[in-house]
Amino acid sequence: MLRELGVLVLAGVMTLLSYRDPNFCDTLSIYVQVAAFLRTADFPAVDIETAIIGTIGDLDQPQSADSAVCTECLNRFRLHVRKLAVCR
Repeated sequence: MLRELGVLVLAGVMTLLSYRDPNFCDTLSIYVQVAAFLRTADFPAVDIETAIIGTIGDLDQPQSADSAVCTECLNRFRLHVRKLAVCR
């Protein structure tokens, strides 16, 4: 439901955006109403779970094969450097 409204809610932070809004005062009033609604809303657990999975899916995009190999090489190199630093 929130995604359909174009509202981003992540880790307790909500972002609303209005650009060159000719009805600025009306928009601010709506923003206040949105905040009040979210404070009192009782979302079904399945909707919250769907929103979380959708957000994580957006953040965790699949990599191409060459990008995955490069990431793995860098991770192994960083691990090797950390082990060398501990040995000193």
